[in-house]
Amino acid sequence: MPNSFPVSLGKGEMITERPFTHTDHISKEREILVHMAKQLWAVLEEHLDLLGISKSIIINEPDGRYHRYVVPRPDELSQKKTIYMVGFFSQRQKEATIGAFGDLDDMLIEQMPTFQEILSYSSMALPDGEFGNLVLLLNEEIKSKWMHGETHSKAVALAPGYYQFVRIHNGVLPQGVMRPDLLRITQVKYYDYEENPPWKAVRVLSQG
Repeated sequence: MPNSFPVSLGKGEMITERPFTHTDHISKEREILVHMAKQLWAVLEEHLDLLGISKSIIINEPDGRYHRYVVPRPDELSQKKTIYMVGFFSQRQKEATIGAFGDLDDMLIEQMPTFQEILSYSSMALPDGEFGNLVLLLNEEIKSKWMHGETHSKAVALAPGYYQFVRIHNGVLPQGVMRPDLLRITQVKYYDYEENPPWKAVRVLSQG
């Protein structure tokens, strides 16, 4: 029977045949997201003059790994206390090429200034060659608007041919980017594109 709706996973529930859903990934990827938020705060402090609408900057990690920042509203980001976040981690198909995905990514970035609630978008290369993405938002309602936009919908349609699996973290920075160590993940969504239709699950960790 096709899996049309997400499976609900308990906080510590394991699915041995789907190791990408292991709970160890939550703490490891939280560390990455905290690091990305710390780096974002440093960029706000040191490179505020380079940020703004329709601008992105690349300030690579100390070890040379790529790290791009798109911050359409730097003043608001630096002052806002409660900020909502989305973290994206994935494993690409072995033969996947960036192709149309790269074009869609560029289009999404171009459209960010039209969404007043999107504060920033960061993309960082990880040691294994994959990427981690961090999106910071004024509120949770914008997620629905963003996801139902035409460009994002096209990206979702292409995902089965590009990814093996995806993990999406939702959470909050209760004291904003000035206290990234307080970042809290409230739920994790899982997508397994090795199946058709994709297997989907959600793990609720806490209330927002």
